[in-house]
Amino acid sequence: MTRNRMLYIRKNTGVGKTALFSVYYTLVATPKQLFTHLKNGRTDLAAQTIKGLWWNFTHSSNSSSLGYKIL
Repeated sequence: MTRNRMLYIRKNTGVGKTALFSVYYTLVATPKQLFTHLKNGRTDLAAQTIKGLWWNFTHSSNSSSLGYKIL
């Protein structure tokens, strides 16, 4: 979910809105998600949230690498 939200913004908005969204999502929304997942004992979802955030900072918006293998 994290990867897709950021990817959608990166593909469909300009540089300014993308930068503003990225700062907000990194500093406000992601920590809130992590806290909620950890509070509920869902360390698997917390790890995937971090992985999705990292994917967006290390891949271009046109990347063919999805971050997981399709079987």
